[in-house]
Order: sequence, then C-alpha cells, then structure tokens
Amino acid sequence: MIGMVVIAAEADDLGKLVETAFATPTETLLAIFPELHPSEICPYRNLEAFTEADASFFFGRQSIIDELVYSLQNERRFLAVFGPSGSGKSSLVQAGLIPRLRAGDVPGSNHWTIIVTRPTDTSFESLLNGLDNTLEPTAVVLDQFEEVFGSLPEEIGTRVIGQITKLLEWAPHITLIVVMRNDFYPRFVQQETLAQWLGRSVVNVPLLIRRDDLVSIVRDPAVAVGLQFEEGLIETIVDDALDTTFKEKKDVGSSTVLPLLEFALTQLWENRREGRLTREDYKSIGGVTGGLAQWANQAFYRFEEKQRPLVRSLFTALVHLGDKEQHIPDSRRRRELSSLVHTEAERAEVSQVVQQLVAARLLVEGEKGTIEIIHDALLWEWGRLKQWIEEDRNFLTWHQELERRTQAWIETDRENPAGRDPYRLFGGSDLTRAIEQLEKRSSDLTQSERDFIRAGLEWQKQEELTRKRFKRRPILVGLIVLALTIMVITPVVYFLLQPQPQKLPYIYRGHTDEVWSVAWSPDGKRLASAGLDKTVRVWDAITGVTLFTYHGHIDAVNNIAWSPDGKWLASAGNDRTVQVWDASTGSTRFARASHAAVVWSVAWSPDGKYLASAGTDGKIQIWDTGSGKALSTFSDH
Repeated sequence: MIGMVVIAAEADDLGKLVETAFATPTETLLAIFPELHPSEICPYRNLEAFTEADASFFFGRQSIIDELVYSLQNERRFLAVFGPSGSGKSSLVQAGLIPRLRAGDVPGSNHWTIIVTRPTDTSFESLLNGLDNTLEPTAVVLDQFEEVFGSLPEEIGTRVIGQITKLLEWAPHITLIVVMRNDFYPRFVQQETLAQWLGRSVVNVPLLIRRDDLVSIVRDPAVAVGLQFEEGLIETIVDDALDTTFKEKKDVGSSTVLPLLEFALTQLWENRREGRLTREDYKSIGGVTGGLAQWANQAFYRFEEKQRPLVRSLFTALVHLGDKEQHIPDSRRRRELSSLVHTEAERAEVSQVVQQLVAARLLVEGEKGTIEIIHDALLWEWGRLKQWIEEDRNFLTWHQELERRTQAWIETDRENPAGRDPYRLFGGSDLTRAIEQLEKRSSDLTQSERDFIRAGLEWQKQEELTRKRFKRRPILVGLIVLALTIMVITPVVYFLLQPQPQKLPYIYRGHTDEVWSVAWSPDGKRLASAGLDKTVRVWDAITGVTLFTYHGHIDAVNNIAWSPDGKWLASAGNDRTVQVWDASTGSTRFARASHAAVVWSVAWSPDGKYLASAGTDGKIQIWDTGSGKALSTFSDH
C-alpha cells in the first residue's frame, strides 16, 4: 500500500508531467489520522463456528438462512437442520437464523428467549427438565445433536429422547431446533416419536456452494474491518476452494471446504501487512488445502520427542470411532480433561501438553474442564492423525466399549465399589481379551478401567470357587448316604438329602412410590420391580442388594417381563413406550412409542424372538426383539 494520491499534475507547456502524481505515504496518513488503521479484529473464525456475536462477519449463506426462516414461519414448534460435517450448520443457525429471530422475522420471535446448548454440556439434562417449568416462549437450539447417539451413555440418551418427545407433545410454547450431521440420520429416524416431526419441518444444508457465495465469504468480512486483498488474490483463493472438490466445474464447490477456507483466511489475516493480504503470505501458509495439515504438523514437531507419544494418545482419545456398516464416519468427542489422565504421575504433563495444543488451536477447552478437537476437519485433513487412528483402530474400538461398560458399572454404586453390580463386569472371552489389554497397554487405561477389569477377574474366580463347591457336593452327599445306609440310619439320610430352605430378605426397599409390577428372572437369582416412580429396579434375590436402576421411562412403568434366556428385560409405561434393555448392563436395545396411549403389558414369545405389547388404545403390537421393528398390529379389542 503506497498511500493516498493528493495531486495529479497537469501537463506543462512542454506537454510533460501528464503521467505524474503526488501521494502522501501510508505512514504519514496513519500518523495524522489513527482512525484509518485497519481494525485489529479478526473477521474470520478459524475452525470454530460463527456465533450470534459474529453475525456481522457472516456472509454468503443468505438463501439457506431464508429457507430456515421460512420453515419456522410455517412450523414454529420444530425444525431439524441436517448437513454434512463441515457444511456450516451451527454457523447458519447461530449467526444466520438467530439474528433473524431476534428481528421478529418469525411472528413473535422477537419476544422469544433463545437458548443454545449441546448434549455433552453438563447442564443439558437439567436444562431440558427445567423447560417444563417455564411459560415463556422459548427457542432451544440443540446443536451437535449427534452426540446423543455417539457420546452420551445409552441410559442418558434414552432419557433425553423421552424428555424431548414430552416437550414436543405437551409444551406448545417451546420451539426445538435440532442441528445434526446427516450421517447420523439413520440413528435419528430410529426414534419413531422424533422421526414423525421430520415430516413437519426439516432443512438439509446443501452439499454444494456457489462461486458467488464463496467470493462473499472471502471478501465481505475483510471489507467490514478495512482489510484489502492483493489484486486477484480473492479469485485465487476461491478457485482453490472450488478445485478441492470439482476440478471440472468452476462455478460450484462442496460446502464441506468451508472449515479449511476459514482456517486459511484466519492464517492469512494473522500474516497481514499494514491491513493488506498478499499472495506471498497465502502461498506460505499452504493455501486452502495444505494450510491445516501444515499447521498441525508444525504444532506437533514443537513438542519434545519424549512428549509426542502422549500427544498421539490424547488425540486418539478425543475421537469417537464411527460405524462403517452404517456409513457413520469417525468424529471428535468432548471429554473431561481428568478422564485423559491415566496415572497421577502424568497429571502435570497431560495438563501442560493440552494447554500447548489449545494455544496452537488444535484443541479447544469447554465448560467445567472439558476438552475436544477443534473441528472434525482435522480428522480428515491431517494425515498423521488419520494414520494414528487406523494403526490403533482395533484397540480404540475395544477401548470405546470398555469405557461404556466401565461407566455403566460405576453408575450402579458411585460411592461404594464393593456394592457395584457384578453382572455388568466382563466375563468369558470379553474378560480374557481385557486381561490381555491390561497387560499390554495398562498405561492407556484409566484407573477406573483397570479396576473394572480386575473386578471382573476377581468375580470370575469367586464364581469358579462356587462351581467347584457345587461339584464336590454330590460326592460328599454320596459318601454320607453310603455311610449312613451301612449304619442303617435311613431317617437321618433322608433328612440330609432334603433341600434346606434358604432365608430370603422378603422386603426389598428402594422404590420411592407405589410398586406396580414384579418379575423373577428365569434362573431365580434376580428380581425386577417397577412402578409409579418411573424406574425399574433389578435386585439380587438372595442379598436384596439393588443391582441397578433403569431410568429409561419418563412416566410410571406398568409392567415388566424377562426374556426366556434372562438376558433382556422388557418394560411398558404410561409414557406410551415399549422398551427392551440389557438386564446386565441396563443399555437400551430399543424404545418405541407407537401406541397411542398407555402401554399396559408386555410378553415374550417362548423363543425370545418376539415381544407383544398391549395398550389402553385397544391395540396389541408384535415386535422383532432383534431389530426393534413393529411386525404386526391387532386392533380387535
């Protein structure tokens, strides 16, 4: 930048000076008029979502924002926003839709209370429950809703779905806006009560984005803060963004390039020179496609050699592995920082490495000590991270299940490890593999996970001792019979051979309201009970200890039934749902709400393949217990 032209000379008598001009240097202008300094505010968002506070820098998505507004104008109770990872779903809602709601573009929306939350927020459940008590018109943005299916324990996820269903049915003053990756769509539609609302209002964020929109995304935020691009640089950046997907098309590209584009623009802004963005700097940062991987590698190599294995384990621990069969890719996950510390000795080093990665903007800190990878784009653009995940995929897949099982075991008694449900521990081949992993990779497991595996080993030993006692008993009894027969003490022999009654604690205490249903497990070792307090409790029949409490229902539970093999429990509730869940872990196999009224009873077929449910709507429904699909409905009652 030269400065400002102040005089354009006129030709003299000899025809000279015609191409001469005089300018005031930039330095002089800035010294005299400080307000001419370009703003120091970065108008780009790196890999973070635009929020309502960033609306003045959010450009290029007007048509899809209009579609969101139009959808709410026609159905103000519910809006589902689906789109590919990286397509800007969260930004569209927070920086695009919310300002329009504040402006009253949906009738009455300028008076709404607007809340933005996500499932892994620590206050998420209490916030949803608190909506029952508010009478004010409220719009709740449920951002990154896929976390319900990938990050939350199944028991909590079931409760969340139930509460959302309840709000949609009974809280007309509440508007729910669900924002979700479209590769989790199959999981969403399995929740029949939610899937019914998709027919009312759903917006799919387009995979494609036009050249004109990309130009606006690049140029307009810079203009808003007084930045200038070197001539032709905007076109170069947009061309590079388009080339990442459709090299044969020059007027359309993939919206999933937006995180990479924002990252490159942020890097370019950080290298600005006197408010000017140059080609030289754009090339040095690696352009649109190379910038993120280059930045991540540079951050990685700043760590000492001995710290790099810890960096690797931190990143892989912050990835939720997808399901290739269901076409669900890997994604980032939010975790508490304390859960990444495996031993007390490494606590300080973990904290120091995490802070360095946060400073490098590869990780971001959340509320109450949580941490996560800044964006899913890092998972598909950073080759080193992709390599780590693939090399360790088998262990990471196993470890993901170990985390779930360990947490379910802990939840049965958080205060007293000795009182936790032994039926939730690993056994058989699962335990064998866990012991192998404990020996090989103990340093990659938390103390709770190590305790879980050791508790499973101890429980197995106790079970083996019990079996041995039972095996010895027939031999012992036989010898006694023989001896007493010889002694001709037949009455005594007869007495000894009779099964002795065992004292049972016939009073099981724990429910907080009326108990409406009880059922014995097929082996007689466990008892299940349910009632008005919305819970199902499973008890050890001999000791009377509560093995676990199931909280999947949001209203009274009317009836329960064990599967013939004793592995599953079915429950029927006033919340109109039929639920089938693991009798050892409490994890929900399926929850269905296709009855139009209270579900009164459930019963298994003798082979355990089918379940029948009956409701006060006069219907009997038959379910496939493997898939959770409704097979038949009888309405003759």
